[in-house]
Amino acid sequence: MINQLKNKLKQLALLNAIIEPEWEYRYFSYNSEWSGDEEMASLRDSCGGEWFIWFSGDLVGFKCTSPVDGLVD
Repeated sequence: MINQLKNKLKQLALLNAIIEPEWEYRYFSYNSEWSGDEEMASLRDSCGGEWFIWFSGDLVGFKCTSPVDGLVD
């Protein structure tokens, strides 16, 4: 299941890069060499919402911030 999630996130980032060549305007990003054996995926929606997914072996971490949760001005 983790590999399926990684593949979907990579596909979203690749498609977004094709549609929007300028990184600062993209919603999705994926870095398969983020730190040693760690990988990360993220989304920024330009309205203050974002999420971050961290992968390290069989471990996965997730953080989501939204204007609705009161943590974003």
